[in-house]
Amino acid sequence: MTEAQAETLLVETAEQLRALSDPLRQRLLELFAEGATVKQAATKLGSPATRLYHHVDQLLAAGLIRVVREEKRRSVTERTFQAAARRFAVSPSAFAAGGDRLSERDRMARATLEELLAGGDPGEGAFRLLRTRVRLSEAGRERLEAEVSRLVRELNDPAAPAVDLMMLSVRQGEP
Repeated sequence: MTEAQAETLLVETAEQLRALSDPLRQRLLELFAEGATVKQAATKLGSPATRLYHHVDQLLAAGLIRVVREEKRRSVTERTFQAAARRFAVSPSAFAAGGDRLSERDRMARATLEELLAGGDPGEGAFRLLRTRVRLSEAGRERLEAEVSRLVRELNDPAAPAVDLMMLSVRQGEP
């Protein structure tokens, strides 16, 4: 019997944050949401399985995925992995753990933005940015994240071109 998957995991360490910062590990985490082997993930990503093992080990060491099943096949043990949670939220303490909080946050934001910009198709409208400020309680923030996740699942069209979406929320000071 395996543990139930948590709804939200709070990322609190620099190690977890580093594991999440890699785009390939983010895609793996997405594939492991429902449970998958490295071989299944490699097939879906169109990548050799040997390229993924290092990344899977990083996610495992950071506690972002776990082994939910091991099955012996001939002389090889095949492991099925599952994401530790359906959603991940980053604690400000994860930025502080590696040194200067502001510079680490800036580095992560810049790297993510550069990745998004580099990955887009050329042409008008390839990159879109929506920014708005709202006042939300923690419960409201969690509800918004859940609704966005639900809407993304509802609108997902496997035949359409891929779109990278990122939702970033940073709690500002007191009102």
